Amino acid sequence: LGIPVHGYDAQTHDHITQVPGSFQQTCAGLKNLLAYRFHVELRIVVSQISAAYIDRIAELIVSEFASVSCVKIIGLEMLGNAAKNQETVWIPYPEAFEKSKNAIMTFITAGIDVGLYNFPLCAVDPKFWPICAQSITDYKVRFSDACNGCAVKDACGGIFAGTYRLAKANIAPIGDNVVC
Repeated sequence: LGIPVHGYDAQTHDHITQVPGSFQQTCAGLKNLLAYRFHVELRIVVSQISAAYIDRIAELIVSEFASVSCVKIIGLEMLGNAAKNQETVWIPYPEAFEKSKNAIMTFITAGIDVGLYNFPLCAVDPKFWPICAQSITDYKVRFSDACNGCAVKDACGGIFAGTYRLAKANIAPIGDNVVC
């Protein structure tokens, strides 16, 4: 079961969901699922809003939900309400990754399986490439012309089609001399 956690407390989570009480419902549901040994994947979508407290979300997960199967930190797809609220939520992938690094290390240190979804490799420190997944559905993937000269294009997940116009400015092809 993939379940999003948008904040570290009711105020931060409910602000993003726009549903009062959703944090408490999510926490209660997670505790029940974990008590019955369900395999739970927690998802943290990185936006301009949530980026400021990703570390605190990680601390919450480690302290309250450490038995989850895995945590996925997810780059934003600019569709629907995200696109309507672009000025408030969009965060470039390199910045989203930088804001997530400490949280990733918190999960690794705690022994929680962690992965990065929807991040092009050029936005991620090469040391973290092993946790990157090609997670975007094929028909939604886009690459910029600059990607044609990238040494790791075949391993990269690319960019969402709906996000391409915002993300293409941060695309930088990776040369052959990258050391992981």
